[in-house]
Amino acid sequence: FFEISVREPQKVGEGMGAFVTYRVVTRTNAPYFRKQNLSVSRRFSDFLGLHDKLVEKHLHVGRIVPPAPEKSVLGMTKIKMSKDELVTSEDFVERRRAALERFLQRTAMHPSLRVDPDFREFLELEAELPRASNTAALSGAGVFRLISRVGDSVSKITYKMDESDPWFEEKQQQIDNLDMQLRRLHGSLEYMVLQRRELSASTGAFAKSAAMLGNCEEHT
Repeated sequence: FFEISVREPQKVGEGMGAFVTYRVVTRTNAPYFRKQNLSVSRRFSDFLGLHDKLVEKHLHVGRIVPPAPEKSVLGMTKIKMSKDELVTSEDFVERRRAALERFLQRTAMHPSLRVDPDFREFLELEAELPRASNTAALSGAGVFRLISRVGDSVSKITYKMDESDPWFEEKQQQIDNLDMQLRRLHGSLEYMVLQRRELSASTGAFAKSAAMLGNCEEHT
């Protein structure tokens, strides 16, 4: 049996160099593990590295590797800039923790993937795993480069507008005049509707009086 849980997300470091570690706890009676109870600390990039290794070895022979959670630049930037070391209350961290746990549990259910040496090493090696450069989360320098590129792109598509634009001012004046005329028309229509209502009420009263007068003449 396999019981795998991902828990205790913990922020390590400060600023844009900070990252989050997760405690991966495993209970199993599989004979190819040294112990039945395992507990290791892993970074998000370690999960991505495991996924890439499994895909490289198994996908070409038709074995489907469960998907790993997507990277989130905005979510991690918020965590990096936070002053709080306890990040368990962050919705982003909780969603990522649950996704990482689901990834490991689904991998452990596959008869070929769960005996893979890289998967076993991921669950039981207490030392830090070798870093894979292509799976590392976006660094602080990378974030600043991204912001710089966005700023350059915005600068290229923007231009300085002349504060005095005769055509725009003319159109604005026409719109203001039209708005004033429409307001006057609306007021006139409201007054007309009121007059029609009063006329209708007067006509009704006159008709009622005429009917009463007619009844009186019949009885005389």
